[in-house]
Amino acid sequence: MSELKPLIQSHLAAQLGQDPAVEALAGWITDQALAWTPPVVPLPEIDLIVAYAFGNRPQSDDPAAESWGGMVGGPVNSALADAVAQLHAQRPVRIYAQWEIADDLVRRHGLSDVISIRPETGPDGRLIYLSTDGVARDIISREDRPLGRVAIIAHRDHARRCVEVSRAAGLDAGIAEGLDLPGSYDPRSGQDWTRSREAYLLHDLMARLMGRRAEALARVQTTVT
Repeated sequence: MSELKPLIQSHLAAQLGQDPAVEALAGWITDQALAWTPPVVPLPEIDLIVAYAFGNRPQSDDPAAESWGGMVGGPVNSALADAVAQLHAQRPVRIYAQWEIADDLVRRHGLSDVISIRPETGPDGRLIYLSTDGVARDIISREDRPLGRVAIIAHRDHARRCVEVSRAAGLDAGIAEGLDLPGSYDPRSGQDWTRSREAYLLHDLMARLMGRRAEALARVQTTVT
């Protein structure tokens, strides 16, 4: 990957001119648009499992499942729950999971060592869905002890961002080495950006680049003050 950055920078410089911003842009493209494989955590080093949800379904699709805001986990989160259970069988540590996955872990897999991360309800009674960053920070806020090394369970295309966001929040995170993460898409998902790979990859890339934008804006504000 490192050999691509000078080529990208040279290409951009021919169109934008050469300055530090162009060099930074080349770095962002290399690190964000071209890098999708997350770092790993060896199985014996895992101290905690954190599972991030991906999409959902209307309650009517699974009346037996726990509903939150009229939605249930759906098939992709069920596959993520299977991955969590598989990892937990090999490394039986505590689990933090978004409710879409946690419900399935309790109901289908009979796991009891699961802490469910649930969304908040606003003053108007409407559901406030937690972002990936919100989930990571919610976990940090609940703990008053070191969490050790954290294995992230997430949709295959979501995993890199989940690890990045988890690390930014303060978790020593990676995906479990050797674990095959689910990669299917649900065309009936209640979240339209998780219905197709084309839509989601663009969504994920935009989210990652918005993180770099936030960092750039913070530097501008620091300069002004």
